[in-house]
Amino acid sequence: MEALLLVSAALDCAAVAGIGWLVERGARERQRSLGEQRAALERLREDLAQLVHDAEERTQGLAAALDAREKWLRTLVAETGRAEPAGRRGTDPAEARLRRHLEASA
Repeated sequence: MEALLLVSAALDCAAVAGIGWLVERGARERQRSLGEQRAALERLREDLAQLVHDAEERTQGLAAALDAREKWLRTLVAETGRAEPAGRRGTDPAEARLRRHLEASA
């Protein structure tokens, strides 16, 4: 009877040790997984910051080009009295329609 009790206790200890090992292994894997996720998140943050920076540069470039175009059009209107150069008149119907709409709303 004592031998059976001793074997049962040894099996219980082995089961508890096995469960402890599984829990510890799961914790290590979880920490490793969290580290990988943090690294991926940091890479995504860097990529997003670069995309925002590129978009801001493009926006500034487009704003400068638009300002230059508006200045050129104002100079053209002041010199000639019309909003488009003679050589370009009628080349793009959509642009001409947009110009007429803008001139009418101004």
